[in-house]
Amino acid sequence: MESLKLWLNDVFRLTIRLKKHRMLMRIICIKESMMKKLYIILSLLLVLSGCQNKVDDTKLQVVTSFYPIYDLTQTITNNRLNVRNIAPLSLEVHDFEPTPQDIASLETASLLVVHGNHLEGWLESTLEAINNKDLKVLILSDYVTLLEDDNHSWLSIDNMIEYSMQISQSLSEIDPDGAASYGANQLTWAQEASELMTEFSYLYDNQQQYELVVDHMAYSYLVKDLNMTQRSITGGQLASDLSAKALKDIIDHIKANETQVIYKDEESSPNLFTMLNSETGVEVETLYTLEVMSIEDYKPYLEMMRMNLEAIGKVVLND
Repeated sequence: MESLKLWLNDVFRLTIRLKKHRMLMRIICIKESMMKKLYIILSLLLVLSGCQNKVDDTKLQVVTSFYPIYDLTQTITNNRLNVRNIAPLSLEVHDFEPTPQDIASLETASLLVVHGNHLEGWLESTLEAINNKDLKVLILSDYVTLLEDDNHSWLSIDNMIEYSMQISQSLSEIDPDGAASYGANQLTWAQEASELMTEFSYLYDNQQQYELVVDHMAYSYLVKDLNMTQRSITGGQLASDLSAKALKDIIDHIKANETQVIYKDEESSPNLFTMLNSETGVEVETLYTLEVMSIEDYKPYLEMMRMNLEAIGKVVLND
């Protein structure tokens, strides 16, 4: 009799385990999209409950999408508000996918500032995942004329001046008490930006239209401001990806056109340009696309644009 009781107890425990197993399997079989939503919701709850004491509740929260917008917004707020970039500044905006913690930061934000025009591929799904009816979303590219096949609108200082005005206005809407401060900071920044362009007016205030030889066609907005053109002879490819004939054609083009300077971006592999310099003597300069910025070597946007204009000046001075 005692052994029968033990056997029945074992059967009972086994039955419970099987039920739990079947329940677990049913949970695992939930559609991936439902699991993703559940994961996000649970993560949001954890983050919001566990990190509330880490946020300065006395300041409104502003979130930006990548370096130029972050730097400009930070400058205009001048530490009056908490400004954070949703992605690491050193990560290209195209490659970023927000984590649940990143999404959670938008639940308490008052303003999200993005470029738009499909640059932030995560934007639509992220906004659908949050529940923050008070969040204002500023899409900066809605306020300028966009060019085809190039999304680097922030390389135009004229565009950035327009962006600064839109950011100042949006900040004033979420924080009316700071409107005077935001307006003054915006005017100061815009004046510095205009003075920078005036300082380098010799690049565009002339009769000759210069051509920049670049790694890839990422500078349409910049050359338009300077009344210049751009030509890519490498197509942004690595030296190892180019055939012997393609390399020869590039070298022949540089020699035939007596190209003095060729520009690569900050992410380009140096091998190709080292070889071109060795074969032709062409000078290699960096033109920053300003999609990323190292925290260790952080420089403001206008300082980086000064470096770009100084590098472009070598084409004019070598003429």
